[in-house]
Amino acid sequence: MIPNFNTEGNLPPGVYKAKWSEIKKRYGFTFHRENLLFGLEEGISVLRKSWCKKIYLDGSFITTKPRPNDFDVCYEPPPDLNKFKIGYPEFFDFSNNRSKQKKKYKGEFWPTTANLDLNYTILEGFQHDKYTGKEKGIIEIDLEND
Repeated sequence: MIPNFNTEGNLPPGVYKAKWSEIKKRYGFTFHRENLLFGLEEGISVLRKSWCKKIYLDGSFITTKPRPNDFDVCYEPPPDLNKFKIGYPEFFDFSNNRSKQKKKYKGEFWPTTANLDLNYTILEGFQHDKYTGKEKGIIEIDLEND
């Protein structure tokens, strides 16, 4: 279950499991957000077809921001990563500020194995506000059981 937002407009620190239906109901409250949800759903469909088991949702999309720019997803790489890279190269094209991902899906997808040359993993980075550094919550979606 997704908790209420804190005073900063973020989820409280933690990883919260949610079903796709809960994501749509909670975050699709404007036409703009519904449009982002369509792109997110398309990306999730690709990940499901590739046997990806779990994703983590982050970004301004899961805040109180009325018009978020996009969403951010961190996914556990599918079992056959090489086949996935060939079939869906846009998931691995981080050039030009990930413009191909954003154009196709309206958001960004990162494998949990992505190396950002930081002192923490991308999954840990998702759990910190990029402006303040404070801990914040993210959402986990189990693609096998949703």
